[in-house]
Amino acid sequence: MTLVYGLITLKRLVEQVVITPFVWWGKLKARRRPLEMEYDVFFFFPTYGLGGAEKVNADILDCVKDKKCIVFFTKKPCDEAMLHLFTTNGIVYHDISRWTDNKKRYWENFIYRGICAAYINGQTKLPVVFNGQCNFAYKLFPHLNLHVRKVELIHTADRQFTLITLPYIPFIDLRVMITNVHIEEHRRYYRKFGVSKAYDGRMRRILNKVEMTNEGGLEKEYGPRLKFYYAGRGGAQKRVWLLVEAMRRCQKLNLPVDFFLAGNFEAELPADHSKFCTYLGQLKGGEAMNKLHQQMDVLMLTSAYEGFPMVIMEAMTFGVVPIATAVDGVPEHIRHMHNGLLIDNASEEKVVKQLIEHVQFLCGNRAELLKMSKHAFNYAKNEFSGNEFCSNYRYAIFNQ
Repeated sequence: MTLVYGLITLKRLVEQVVITPFVWWGKLKARRRPLEMEYDVFFFFPTYGLGGAEKVNADILDCVKDKKCIVFFTKKPCDEAMLHLFTTNGIVYHDISRWTDNKKRYWENFIYRGICAAYINGQTKLPVVFNGQCNFAYKLFPHLNLHVRKVELIHTADRQFTLITLPYIPFIDLRVMITNVHIEEHRRYYRKFGVSKAYDGRMRRILNKVEMTNEGGLEKEYGPRLKFYYAGRGGAQKRVWLLVEAMRRCQKLNLPVDFFLAGNFEAELPADHSKFCTYLGQLKGGEAMNKLHQQMDVLMLTSAYEGFPMVIMEAMTFGVVPIATAVDGVPEHIRHMHNGLLIDNASEEKVVKQLIEHVQFLCGNRAELLKMSKHAFNYAKNEFSGNEFCSNYRYAIFNQ
């Protein structure tokens, strides 16, 4: 065990001791107001706002709709774009972010650890706890019965996130990741911080899925002007400002392209964005997003890091060609000049320049664009249709 791992483990133990009165207070509250029924699976998700991770979480829920499930959302949502995906099949959900995501009254987070622990430990038949990369759930794990099966899905990973989860590794029965890159990266972190090799076998890759709406085949038809777009969240990870800068420069080159942006990041756009792109606002997942993919030709992503974005998978099912930074799990599925174009994740200026170069290439090589479109669609059909998605997750959750 390294000094860092030892210190963060010690920090966890000290915190557990300090918050004990709050946890017991929560357990008392839970006894006074118990759940109305027994549940097979307790799901903990950060939020139900717009995002690929939220779509995956909803897909997993759909795989176990024959079981009695309860969902807790622990972070205040920026929007309710994906909530409708969690309210089908009679799923019971509770948004507890008012208490668990309140920095001014953070002790309520401790109390809710006790409440949730009492709910879970008090079930007649011990349930499974599924953590969709939710900080609250990690900190809940030490308070649960050791025999409660605890499964975790890691959508994306970076050093800071890994450090947060390290002291909770002994409590996790299975860590699901969506790329082999992330599995290898976590093993490297395990070795670096002195985590026992005994936990290496608790990691498994399960690829996300998307619905195929054109199973019979697809061939894109391009108009005189190609349609390039980005759809998703804003923020530091997505680096929308790089897309905006590339669009601005492309406008000056007078290329036969139209640019579109869709998402909840209007505040991040410059005042003059309407001169070189069309902002479509925020779209709900599902039918609205599929309609957008169907209308577009090329998807652009300049993310600093990713797992493997759902938006790429969805777009490829419509024959959309992705241009994306070659980060994390993206190169596992996107082969440069075959089913998409990759950007070296070097300096931000180089990302912008390569994106512009790719836009110019596709404008002048429609035949290559069509080939890549066919390859993208076929790859999605063969790899993303999700034939094994539910069976894999049911095995992961119930270990049977």
